[in-house]
Amino acid sequence: TSFKVMVLGEFKRGKSTFINALLGEEILPAFATPCTAIINEVKWGEKPRAILHFNQVDGQEREEPKEIPVDEIEEYVVIKEDVDQSQAINESPYEKLEIFWPLKLCEDRIEIIDSPGLNEHKTRQQVTESYLVTVDAIILVLSCEQLFSKSEQEVVDNKLLPMGHEDIFFVCNRINLIRRNEVDRVKDSALRKLSSRTRLGP
Repeated sequence: TSFKVMVLGEFKRGKSTFINALLGEEILPAFATPCTAIINEVKWGEKPRAILHFNQVDGQEREEPKEIPVDEIEEYVVIKEDVDQSQAINESPYEKLEIFWPLKLCEDRIEIIDSPGLNEHKTRQQVTESYLVTVDAIILVLSCEQLFSKSEQEVVDNKLLPMGHEDIFFVCNRINLIRRNEVDRVKDSALRKLSSRTRLGP
C-alpha cells in the first residue's frame, strides 16, 4: 500500500539534514552527536503532525500511540548527552515516530524513512538492519570528504546487495567542502566506486 524509501548513512554524513532539506524545514533532529535510536517515518499529511509509537512491554498491553507537538519532537527522541547511550537506547519506551507532512513527494503513498546511523552503535545498527527487509528503495548518504569508506562498502556489499536492494541511490554530500581543483577527481572516483554497485549505473 506504500512505497518505503530508507535514507541510510553513517554518523555525520548529513542524513537528517538531507531529509530536512526535502521537507523544506528543520523537523528532524540533526546534531553533531548521535542522538536517536528510533526510526522516523515521514508520510503525507495535509497538516504537520507527529505520532509517537511505543514498544511492546512483556506481559502488558501495548500503550496507544501518542500525538506530540511537531516542535517538541526533540524532547522525545533525542538521547541526552549526559546519560549512558546503551542504557538509554535499551530503556527507550519508543518504537518509532511517524511524521505527517504536506510534502508533495510523499503524496502518492511514498514514505521516507530516517534510520539510526550505521556503524555507530550496535543497538542502533540492529534497529536499522531489522527495518531494511521492509523497505523498497535505499538512499545512501555519503560524504565527499571521505567518499565510500571501507565500512560503507561493507554495508553495501555484505548487507544491501545480498538482501536484494539492487537499485541504490547514492547521495554524495558536502561537495562544497572539496577544493575546487579536486571536485572532478572526486566525482570520477564516485562514479568508479558506486556505479557498479547499483543497477541504475552511472
